[in-house]
Amino acid sequence: PLDRPRPPARTFRGAEVRAALPVGVTAALTGAARHHGTRPVMLFLAAWTALLHHHSGAADLAVGLPVAGRDDPATRAMVGTFVNMRVLRADLSGDPDGTELVRRTTAAVRAGEKFDIPFQSLVELLAVPRLPGVPPLYQLAFNHTPADGLGPPVSSCEEDLLLDVAGSGLRLVYDAALFDRSTADLLLADYLRLLAALLDAPGTRLSALLTGPAPRGTPRPAPAAPRARTA
Repeated sequence: PLDRPRPPARTFRGAEVRAALPVGVTAALTGAARHHGTRPVMLFLAAWTALLHHHSGAADLAVGLPVAGRDDPATRAMVGTFVNMRVLRADLSGDPDGTELVRRTTAAVRAGEKFDIPFQSLVELLAVPRLPGVPPLYQLAFNHTPADGLGPPVSSCEEDLLLDVAGSGLRLVYDAALFDRSTADLLLADYLRLLAALLDAPGTRLSALLTGPAPRGTPRPAPAAPRARTA
């Protein structure tokens, strides 16, 4: 649900909230990934889709994932950016438990790795209706890098919402024309709670993973750094 009606044209005006992963979550990630037979990034992504499902009620979600775009040996030695967006279709139907959600997430990502279509070509091939002011094919995105370092605060946003995880830090980038800062704070705090619950009790169904008040000691997102004035 949006805080304000979507404007007729995209403003690309973004803002962010940040938080650090709790020490206990960071320590549990590797073991949990080994338990599920997957990588830690899949746990981050599964928790992100679970959060979106929790707040929207949607069981069929499209999430944009940036990929390196260097699978072709001819491009690996070239200089420049080859990032392509891949669209993941997340299935959260039937109120799965955490283990099943991680399995579905991993399977969907692996299936998407078989295809290498430039995003713009995919938009043209599908010929889906283009709505004014709405990003094509997906409006929600996820990015993960193993190393720490989120970089400077952002002031633009290509999607409605982007969860960016870098090492032990994460940030939620949001379209400031659609969402208030208070909503972004709530979403990021809920994500931390949900991720911890997913690691601690993977047999719990989604409907019960995020209930009740926030546990004591749950970290709050850090204030955004002040923006530099422009001439």
